[in-house]
Amino acid sequence: MLPARFPYVSEFRRALELDPANAELRRDLGFLLLKMDREEEAEPEFQILVETPPDDLLSATQLAFLLNARGETDAPSRCSIACWQAKTWIWPTVCAPCFA
Repeated sequence: MLPARFPYVSEFRRALELDPANAELRRDLGFLLLKMDREEEAEPEFQILVETPPDDLLSATQLAFLLNARGETDAPSRCSIACWQAKTWIWPTVCAPCFA
């Protein structure tokens, strides 16, 4: 059953204070911030996820997209490093846009 409303950013942040290792919650916060056009706030959330469990490809890819959109030239290498660390290569579907 879905909640009547999606949690507010402040509720996510409070929950993360209680459980900072909750990767799913942090990822949801990052995507919520993106949906609200708050990329500058979303980026650190994805950065934490990439640094904490290095096999989180979804967060690594989203971080690469954010960095690439901002014009950072090492964004593709960060994406490929995350793919390599996870012992997988998702080039055709996910990594290709980083290298375009």
